[in-house]
Amino acid sequence: MAPAAREWPELAARGGTWPGDHPQDRAMNILHDNRNLLEHAKAHSKSIATPVRDHLTHVGAFLAELLKHPPGADWWASHEALHREVRDLRANMNQHFKTLEISTKGLPSITSWAAAARKAPPPTSASISHATNSTEPASPPELRDADKVIVKLGSPAMVKRYRGYKPERILHDTEQARRRLAMAEGSLPLAGVKFCAARQLMSGDLSLTLRSAAEAEVARRHPAWAKALDRDAVIRRPTYGVVVHGVPRGSADLAHDQEVIIDRLVTQNSHCWGEKAEIDRVNWLAGEPTRTRGRATGLR
Repeated sequence: MAPAAREWPELAARGGTWPGDHPQDRAMNILHDNRNLLEHAKAHSKSIATPVRDHLTHVGAFLAELLKHPPGADWWASHEALHREVRDLRANMNQHFKTLEISTKGLPSITSWAAAARKAPPPTSASISHATNSTEPASPPELRDADKVIVKLGSPAMVKRYRGYKPERILHDTEQARRRLAMAEGSLPLAGVKFCAARQLMSGDLSLTLRSAAEAEVARRHPAWAKALDRDAVIRRPTYGVVVHGVPRGSADLAHDQEVIIDRLVTQNSHCWGEKAEIDRVNWLAGEPTRTRGRATGLR
């Protein structure tokens, strides 16, 4: 009769007081049990799956190395500090969740985006005021054209030539001119813009669209690319009329002192216009002044 197979050895780390033992004692008990299990299986030809055997071997090697070089006091201190930090984070998160739950109670429910849109104020255009009686701000249709650059061709012959071009051809020529100028000047701002649409207007001018109003302004500040489309081409710069009321018509000779008056206006208003403000022209709203002293409707 074959002898009965011996049971597996009792584990030293199975005691009820094991969780409260010192970590080093626990490591020694686990290492002891690990070796006993492997030796018992080998001595009594008990089959252990290869992954389990490899795991026990690795655990034993790790525990042996850990006992030879146990963590110092600094390691345990940092370990405890980490635990305290985690506890504090959990407490703060729970407090935030409670606060959020309280603050969201009683809020009106919105069943759809349409309901939210009905409660929203009407759209308005942004405006900047400098404590003056300013005119109305630009309307959305006007702002939509801020990303366009208008190129005025220099001769009827060039206008006729571009009449025969498709928008794709105009766009290709414009982009090619921009890239060449950006490389020649080494201009990073000009290299960063891109024309995305082009067409010829009824007037013969070319309307070129960029990706934003900022890119359109960069293209205007580097106008040499337009000369590749037509050597006499001129980039039209957007102007905005400003009417000044109550100016005596005989107080200035706009026909002869145009530059002097423009310089004076820019200098005296630089504190609110900024250093980059430019005045294209100044003229009387109701024609040139006569010898009779009167009051003009204003300047623009």
